[in-house]
Amino acid sequence: MARSIDRDFARGTLVRLARGVYCPTEVWLKAAPWDRHLLNAVALSLGSHRSPVFAGPTAAAIHGLPLTSTPSMLHLRAPSRGASGRRDRKTPYGNRTTAETLRRALAKTGTVPHRLPDLPVVHGHWNLPSHPSYPAQTVPVTLSDGTFVGTVLADPAPIALVALMRTGDLELVVPPLDAYLHRHPDGLTTVTELRDTLPSRAQKLRFDSVLALADARAESAGESLSRVVIHQLGFELPEPQVEIRDAAGQLIARVDGLWKQTGLVGEFDGLQKYSGTFAVSTPPSEIVVAEKRREDALRRAGHDVARWIWLDLRNPSRLERILTQHSAPRRRA
Repeated sequence: MARSIDRDFARGTLVRLARGVYCPTEVWLKAAPWDRHLLNAVALSLGSHRSPVFAGPTAAAIHGLPLTSTPSMLHLRAPSRGASGRRDRKTPYGNRTTAETLRRALAKTGTVPHRLPDLPVVHGHWNLPSHPSYPAQTVPVTLSDGTFVGTVLADPAPIALVALMRTGDLELVVPPLDAYLHRHPDGLTTVTELRDTLPSRAQKLRFDSVLALADARAESAGESLSRVVIHQLGFELPEPQVEIRDAAGQLIARVDGLWKQTGLVGEFDGLQKYSGTFAVSTPPSEIVVAEKRREDALRRAGHDVARWIWLDLRNPSRLERILTQHSAPRRRA
């Protein structure tokens, strides 16, 4: 068996993700970036003498909390100060030429990386927030299609979130924090109680700035990121998840956001309703027609509708133009 694995690795049909841990190259290349991050975490755990405890954004991903970008590194707790810092890893390819040939072949029939993905740097963190009531826990890891790939040790979700909140990075932290608060009715109390684990006033202030923008009513990472960008652009925040009814009291729509002072509806379109699982049972043409009728009904009820997509959130000037065109109210200085 060992010789067979070594041979397939040398041929390029297997990639080595950690010591003694291999994956078919085709599976590796076809995996979404966020799934490759999880595969890397499980592989590192399997290939280590001492199971690492994943932390920060990696722990958040392991718990199934949404991140708007895939972490570029595997984040874990350093067992000692001397073990902290970043550590490069060897290439996963025994034969890059063969792997590249396979990547190009797969690119003709599906979505694969533009270049061969290497293993992420491992970043060991020292002095992360901790609490005796929230020790590391064993977490099952599943990919986005539901495939179970193993278990790892990770910080509990509240600890992972507090570690992120202390950075004050709104785009990084608000989406997973919203999701956690949405799933756990007592989540706000739990997270707030952990504020005292932060050692400095500066970290506590950054924690507060993130918490002030969080909202458990958000139903997607796109909605959460929209709120962050809208805030950063200086606009008033819309009220999330509002039901709009006609004069007879009949429900017209439940919208992502509503600026009540002007009646403007804000809708984030993740484009997943035109492809993927939803579209399996509903043809895209029918979805487009339904959306048009819904928007027409909103306009008849006196509501203008502003729409945006991921590209607009990644390029805030685009979203600013959209909101300005629709006269979204600006936040007063």
